[in-house]
Amino acid sequence: MTVEVPLFAEGLKDEGILTLIAFCTRIAERYGYEETYSIHLDDVSRICNKRRLGLEDYLWDNPTFSEYIAIGKPFDDVIVFKWKQKPERMQNRPRTKLVKVDLVEHRQQLVWAYLLGNLNSNMLEEEGRADWLLNSYGQKSFSYYGQKAKGYIKKSDR
Repeated sequence: MTVEVPLFAEGLKDEGILTLIAFCTRIAERYGYEETYSIHLDDVSRICNKRRLGLEDYLWDNPTFSEYIAIGKPFDDVIVFKWKQKPERMQNRPRTKLVKVDLVEHRQQLVWAYLLGNLNSNMLEEEGRADWLLNSYGQKSFSYYGQKAKGYIKKSDR
């Protein structure tokens, strides 16, 4: 499985940080490189496959990551990130110049597939809108059961 990352991250060996950079790039391409984004510390630890204790120090110590992305920990369970500088852009195009990198570890492939699924099914909250719980069909994500699943749930519990 391949992920698209900016040119500066092409040589990274740590697939956890590579996945995090791909996620940060995908978010910034959609919502802007000037914004500050917050993410739960447990989510970052799962993306990077590292323990949450000292995770922000681990990311600060990576020169490739810390050169482009500034991170902070305002609360015990929250990490914020902001791009220090925009990655190299494509000539005559508004998009970032991205390189395809293979993810070899099966766990990181599953993490990336999960992140893409959340990005594509409208699970991210934008500007306080209340429809972030709806899936792409406009149905509440956790209250919809398929026809087959309805047969296994008691009618009184539906």
